Amino acid sequence: MSHPGRIPARAARAVLAALALGAVPPSASATEPLPIAWDGQFRTRYEIRAGAATPARSDVALLRMRLGARAAVGPGVAAYVQFQDARTMGEEGSVTANLRNADLRQAWVQLDSIGGRALFLRVGRQELAYGDERLVSPLDWSNTGRAWDGVRGWAALGDVRVEGFHTWVVERGNADRDDLFNGVHVARATPKAEENLYAFARHFPSARTFDVTYGARVRRAFGRLDARAEAAGQDGRRGAGDEPVAAWGAAAKLSYEALPARRGRVALEAIAGSGSRAPSSRRETFEPPFPLGHAYLGTMDLVGWSNVRDLNVGVSGEIARGVTGIVEVHDFELMEPTDAWYDAAGRAVLRASPGDATTDLGRELDLMLRWTPRPKVALAGGYGRFWSGDFPRNGNAAQDWGWLQMTVGF
Repeated sequence: MSHPGRIPARAARAVLAALALGAVPPSASATEPLPIAWDGQFRTRYEIRAGAATPARSDVALLRMRLGARAAVGPGVAAYVQFQDARTMGEEGSVTANLRNADLRQAWVQLDSIGGRALFLRVGRQELAYGDERLVSPLDWSNTGRAWDGVRGWAALGDVRVEGFHTWVVERGNADRDDLFNGVHVARATPKAEENLYAFARHFPSARTFDVTYGARVRRAFGRLDARAEAAGQDGRRGAGDEPVAAWGAAAKLSYEALPARRGRVALEAIAGSGSRAPSSRRETFEPPFPLGHAYLGTMDLVGWSNVRDLNVGVSGEIARGVTGIVEVHDFELMEPTDAWYDAAGRAVLRASPGDATTDLGRELDLMLRWTPRPKVALAGGYGRFWSGDFPRNGNAAQDWGWLQMTVGF
């Protein structure tokens, strides 16, 4: 009789063994079992959205399961594999013998030292995350998340970390036609200060996008006050006509711990991303490569970091034992009325009518609650309301959105 519950464990051991092939010291026994550290997550979420933009109520129920295993396969050598099944409930015609939603989400081998120095190398499918994840993020809110196939190396020089990566986003069998994402990141971190310098390059022939995003991020802690700022520029070429790129993005945030006993904080944030003026021979719309949606420009993901100005205020804190509440209010405007309104995925939601100079995009209210009744178990929910400004003149942008989520780690 087969035992479906044992399949992930066997598969993980097989993949770990394959990843470790050639990395195990010759003295290691071929039959000696690998010491494996397991991790996993079960997450389910229900979302409902309604409004003039969605005449019929739109709802979705999501389910995600992750199972990971890490093994030390030799001195200074580690391997990790993570399986994921992510699906929309009821999407399949049948719930029997269908694995099309299952995937190998991560699979890598890491060398923890090279030549006896603090040099590290990781090869395989892996997550990337830098700074506050405004530009590069694994996007955990998404049901599938993000991971990249490639190689990443870094060196630790005191409190400075220098890192570089090369990844294949889409392989087309031709080096000139492959979609590639590469980058360099330098970070310095102390308990009360952080500095980052970076450059991220997109080589996407399929989208006629060849640009570099470069910039800096700083963070400072002054007692209860936390201050952070980030600025980035973009150069390169985009579009069928290889138009030159000249775009920028910036963000600054101040937060103050007003009630330490309740972890209560008040935050004020300003975000701006350039837009394209018309007429212009340049592409001036800022395009963050792989941003963290759902976190900075409203939880409803209606607004992205392109052609936008956002001023928001937030209050958060523990309202009961194990229960955290968050309230945020956003005021959105377009940077350039001749450009479009873009959502968190970078899609153009609505373009201005000829001669329309209105920049008032709208306002958003976000309410969130998170309850941790026991370790590794979290129940969360939220409500969002977007009020249309003067820009969406056809009045199809007002929306309400609600969600409930359960996460169990193991």
